[in-house]
Amino acid sequence: MNIPKKFIPHIVAIFSMIIATSIYFYPAFSGKTIEQDDIKLGVAKSKEIVDYREANGEEPLWTNSMFSGMPQFLMNIKHEGNLLSYLEKLSKLALPSQIGLISFLMIGFYMLGSVYKVDPWVNAIGAIAFGFSAFFIISYGAGHNAKIRAAGYLAPMLMGILLTYRGKYLLGLAFTSLFAGMGIMANHIQITYYGVIVAAVISIVELIRAIKEGRLNGYMKSVGVLLIAAMLAVAPNVSRLWTVYEYQQETIRGGGSGLKAESGENNEGLDKDYAMRWSYGITESFNLIVPNIMGGGSKQTYEGTEIHDQLFPQQKQYYLQQGASASVAEAQANASIASLFYWGEQGLVWGGYYLGASIFFLFVLGCILIKDKRRTWIIVSVVLAIFMALGKNMAWFNNLLFDYLPLYNKFRVPSMTFVIVFLLMPLMGVFAADYIVKNKEKESDFILKSLKKAFYIVGGLFLAIALFGPRFLSFDAPQEQLAQNPELLDMLKDDRASLARSSAFRSFIFAGLVFGALLLYVRNTLNKTRALLVMSALVIVDLWTVDTQFVNADDFVSDRQYEASFEATVADRSILQDQSYYRVFNLNNPFNDAMTSYYHHSIGGYHGAKLQRYLELFENVLANEAQTIGRTLQQTQGQGMDMAFQNTPVLNMLNGKYVIYNPGAPAISNSFANGAAWFIKDVQVKETAREVLEGLSQINTANTVLVHKQFGDVPTATTFSGEGTINLSQYDPKEMVYNTNANSDQFAVFSEVYYRGEEGDWQAYIDGEPVDHIRVNYVLRGMNIPAGAHEVKFVFKPESYYAGTTISLIGSILLLGVFGVIVFIRLRKPSSEENVADAEE
Repeated sequence: MNIPKKFIPHIVAIFSMIIATSIYFYPAFSGKTIEQDDIKLGVAKSKEIVDYREANGEEPLWTNSMFSGMPQFLMNIKHEGNLLSYLEKLSKLALPSQIGLISFLMIGFYMLGSVYKVDPWVNAIGAIAFGFSAFFIISYGAGHNAKIRAAGYLAPMLMGILLTYRGKYLLGLAFTSLFAGMGIMANHIQITYYGVIVAAVISIVELIRAIKEGRLNGYMKSVGVLLIAAMLAVAPNVSRLWTVYEYQQETIRGGGSGLKAESGENNEGLDKDYAMRWSYGITESFNLIVPNIMGGGSKQTYEGTEIHDQLFPQQKQYYLQQGASASVAEAQANASIASLFYWGEQGLVWGGYYLGASIFFLFVLGCILIKDKRRTWIIVSVVLAIFMALGKNMAWFNNLLFDYLPLYNKFRVPSMTFVIVFLLMPLMGVFAADYIVKNKEKESDFILKSLKKAFYIVGGLFLAIALFGPRFLSFDAPQEQLAQNPELLDMLKDDRASLARSSAFRSFIFAGLVFGALLLYVRNTLNKTRALLVMSALVIVDLWTVDTQFVNADDFVSDRQYEASFEATVADRSILQDQSYYRVFNLNNPFNDAMTSYYHHSIGGYHGAKLQRYLELFENVLANEAQTIGRTLQQTQGQGMDMAFQNTPVLNMLNGKYVIYNPGAPAISNSFANGAAWFIKDVQVKETAREVLEGLSQINTANTVLVHKQFGDVPTATTFSGEGTINLSQYDPKEMVYNTNANSDQFAVFSEVYYRGEEGDWQAYIDGEPVDHIRVNYVLRGMNIPAGAHEVKFVFKPESYYAGTTISLIGSILLLGVFGVIVFIRLRKPSSEENVADAEE
């Protein structure tokens, strides 16, 4: 096969990216994997889903593995109508997951750079810098794979947008729709949303230029093409977006709360304090260019510091006494000491999001060298992203966005906007290096002046931080763990100052070396190949020496070691002997616990989009019951728990039959759990949601049910005999079947979470005939049951999923068809006027 000569540099460049990633993650080729915390939690909480899919060949759509039951829409769901999923598999390049994931980040960046005819070797340097930025390495180590996948589609999506504004309408339509669609499918809408913000900035810059040049007709045509591309991108994702849209309205991200509505609070998004909790500090933003200015993070090691030398021996001895092995004791001691060093406002972090001093120098150089519209939209986007990342630390700005920018109040972790910075700063750096490569002969004087100016700015900044930073920075954490030991605290602050100083000097050195390499190249002391090789080495060493503090070969484990983390505990095994239907309450941080879900139907869980009502139930009632159980455990050593369970009406109505308090001890059995369903005797109608919620702690939920006035006229009476039987006869996450038998009409409470019953997502039937059911006890389902023997069935039939799947399939065929036709046309009729690598004017 003869490969056209012009493609060879691109093939070699892409191959070099894959090689670099493979070297970094080389243990993956031996079958090892990294224990990513969020991925492990995802495996645990979706175990019921995966098992159901394998057994039935379809999605359960509802799972009882967390929070007593919730939709599957944001948890390991497959949308079969979206054919883009097959392309997503191709994007992994048939490589081990981490290598494919990071390599595709680089390839996407490379595609964006190619739009500007950037030299392939220069483009590869920027792509490698993008993929190996600490933002993505830390994200991968934590298990934020969806974030990385979504980020991988940003650059090629922007490529399509830029092509469109250049008048390359067909190519722009094809690439924008495809990669925007892939980005939505990656299921991290927050990252895609930030990409749209960059697209908006580009559009505004293009509009201003079009007005100045009298090209409004062409501009409007480009906008029209991009609107079509957006619709094509959405079409394959209709089932995903529709289900998520409906679900988020019931969650902490969209309201779904009676309490908020009654108090007049924002009922359409996250609480502002919660949304802004992970805001970057102003000083902390210098982490982008000085890696340890805020002390680093919990994944780093601090051997050689005074505080480490002082504390390590006693910390290691403590963990040895707790029964840890020598290696585990060392690791835990190091982690404990590492937790002391970070002095920012975000709580414990893995480490700073380091962009690279070498890349920052190139970025500043690019801002000096590049005079066209690229500089405008890149600088505006970068500044905007940094402002957004500061969150509450730039409240005047971000409060406006939170209150008025559409969808912005659905997202948390403002620091995630740094994805824009980590994409666009290397891109500007690539433009700078490419400018020098192409213009050094005819513009050497201008380039030399620009190089020196950039180094004066960047080098001066790093030297100022190194020399004067320790004098002006406090190095005080908001909450010091060593506050009670002033001598150790002073030692820790000195270590923090020393780290900041040495990191700043380190950044100065890397910026200086890149400056030197380019200077020698411009003066013809180094040829192009050697100069770019030196730059590549500097960028890689600059980033890898920081990255390996977060993820390195030691973090890889065998499959056997990985699976061992899911082994059943003593508590799990004691519960698994019971084959009936029940739920488990883990007292150990229940609303940040997913591991319980691996084996059990859990009352707690771990998820960023909890049902709002269920969270309120926990915060206002169930949390107090957990404290009651804990106090009784301490007072009676677990021997008098019946007394406690008589005073846990919410735990009982949630069918909390077992309580885990110590994984190494058998679980405690709750004989007062109400079971899967029961008949009540008394109906109490309450005026407000607050009355319903607070009233739960004052009733016996086995006999009394609380109904909000919204549903107050549904129960056929206010008192019932409560006599008869009701039993769960068939369990299926999306189809629950009960058998009832009673001599008179009854009202039944089902220990299942109420979700969009009025909208018909959960549909109820008695003997095959549709009937209504209502929300009772704030979160559960209730229903009138006629006298006699009957079969009661609940079926989960969300129209958003089933109808959405059909629409998605049609949309997928349409998008892929359009893309295929455009590619066919371009291959049949190549045109110099529609060159993907067209240069910037």
